[in-house]
Amino acid sequence: GYSAYLHPIESDTLLGVGQDADPDGRVRGLQASLFDVSDPRDPVRIDRLTMPGGHSEVEWDHHAFMHDPSSGLTVFPFERWNDGDGSTTLTGALVLTVDDRGIRATGEISHDQKGANSWMPIRRALMIDGSLLTVSDAGIMISDAGSLETLDWVAFRTR
Repeated sequence: GYSAYLHPIESDTLLGVGQDADPDGRVRGLQASLFDVSDPRDPVRIDRLTMPGGHSEVEWDHHAFMHDPSSGLTVFPFERWNDGDGSTTLTGALVLTVDDRGIRATGEISHDQKGANSWMPIRRALMIDGSLLTVSDAGIMISDAGSLETLDWVAFRTR
């Protein structure tokens, strides 16, 4: 696989977001990898998380990546079209907790409000006063950063 985006987590660790691949180089889906780069000539992958059939806007736009160093909360958009087992399409934001010891999947956030937006990718995320805000073309969602419970939803008006 490969990392299309690298983000420093601690002084000697980097988080890479890109694609997992088989030995022949065929991509299999979204991958987040944590690397120990204390020896830059010999980086070591210390953890990884994969999402078969997925990809993220972070792979071509670093503005879509959010990492809160104080909590380790890491959020970025994802889309999964097909993971090979017949699963339905998913879009939203992947929420991880990342520190120098590893990557832990915390959950997912979706802007699919009562089935109205079956394909509504989340574009950006940010933390404000301990709340997680996510933005899509449909609106803005405010979630509790710990539980990911929706606190409020503001839909954008369409003409």
